[in-house]
Amino acid sequence: MQCYRYQYRNGKATHVQAEGRRVYDADVVIGGADYHFVETKLLPENYRTYSDRYWDKRLMAPSCLLYYVGLDKKVEEYPIILCSLMPILKYMARKSIQPKMADRSVVYLSVSSLTDETVAPAGCDNLVFLIPVAAGLDADTEELREKYFQKILESFERKTGQK
Repeated sequence: MQCYRYQYRNGKATHVQAEGRRVYDADVVIGGADYHFVETKLLPENYRTYSDRYWDKRLMAPSCLLYYVGLDKKVEEYPIILCSLMPILKYMARKSIQPKMADRSVVYLSVSSLTDETVAPAGCDNLVFLIPVAAGLDADTEELREKYFQKILESFERKTGQK
């Protein structure tokens, strides 16, 4: 659900207005996006901790795009992915200076069900794909995220030989 704004009563967020303009009542509202986005896009100025001037002086750190995938089977063999932290940090630093999504990106795969069988139903696996991305992407759309997800799945299927 994408949130469009919060509604307030007596200085407290009491409602969330979401896609389709539907309004949800709430005892507690938790912003799941980064602090800068919540402050500048979701909160009215009088509820913000920091001014636009404060945020304009900040260099935003790289972030990541996460895809959580549940499989209704076990994957027979996972590709071994070895990566060094320094190339990833250099990649993220470059993306911070020139924010854009790359055609070929670093992707980290976590399969916690390989080491902890309690995190997925019996006979199933769970996957988390992480792509480091730059802060401040102007062209970040649902369509672009779906395109990346499909690329990741195609690559994963090729490397594991399974669909």
